[in-house]
Amino acid sequence: YASVSDESELAAVLLNYTYGDGWVSVNMSYNPETGYYEARIEGLRAGTLLLKVYAEDIYGNNATSETILIDVKRRDESPPSITVLYYPAEPVEGENLTVYASVSDESELAAVLLNYTYGDGWVSVNMSYNPETGYYEARIESLRASTLLLKVYAEDIYGNNATSETIFVDVKRRDKSPPSITVLYSPEHPMVNGNLTIYAFVSDESSLTNVVLVYYNGTVWESVDMVWNATIGCWVYKFSNLKSSEIFFKVVAVDVYGNRAESEVFHIKLQYPPPPTKGVDYTMYLAPISIVAILTVLVYIFITRRRGL
Repeated sequence: YASVSDESELAAVLLNYTYGDGWVSVNMSYNPETGYYEARIEGLRAGTLLLKVYAEDIYGNNATSETILIDVKRRDESPPSITVLYYPAEPVEGENLTVYASVSDESELAAVLLNYTYGDGWVSVNMSYNPETGYYEARIESLRASTLLLKVYAEDIYGNNATSETIFVDVKRRDKSPPSITVLYSPEHPMVNGNLTIYAFVSDESSLTNVVLVYYNGTVWESVDMVWNATIGCWVYKFSNLKSSEIFFKVVAVDVYGNRAESEVFHIKLQYPPPPTKGVDYTMYLAPISIVAILTVLVYIFITRRRGL
């Protein structure tokens, strides 16, 4: 487009352009709707295009615009590059799965689509670009317990396209079973003023949120969190310096889906330690024994001297 003004009538407006291999000159036509002189260069080549406009009025006065350099880029013929991620890493039925696609291309992207199936027909949804994360994103809601197949399709404005590898996602069945609890304790016969350690072996299809020991302190029921011991692979709690003559307790476990289980209630009667053994005082026997010993020595000396005489 060239905006050309003159005090008199224009005789010619020419567009001159070159790729560096010789100038080409074409007439520019006035478009009364835009108010510009216009010309088109068709079939652009990749390279640096130089162009300038020459104008001359009816009196031979002429002018040439400054030379404009245009960088004509090579047409993108490469397909987009796609990397796919998803979250959560171990989805469970009923949850939502967010799919993230990192898509790069030399030119502008025209479409990014998420395609997924459970094996009963592909579903295609548009992925939206999130400038905060730098990913194209889409969500699959209310997952079914099955193997989910997904892949991402991307296409640029030149029609170059690519499809990611197919990703297999194992959607697990939602855990509806309560945890299993086995309880042991040590020592077998705890003492009053002694210690008592509770061991809870808890298994579950999913993850546990907490394992709690509930016990009767002689007045009310109380609860304390048990501590995981990775060395022996169980949950542990230790009572120290027990004062009551008996104790009641049970273990409660809850998994991430709210499934809850309780062990049986254990009733342990604590034993009192035996009274200390009273020692025997031998002091009273020492004096008589000493006297006898002395007399024995004196008699021996007396007899020995008599024989010597």
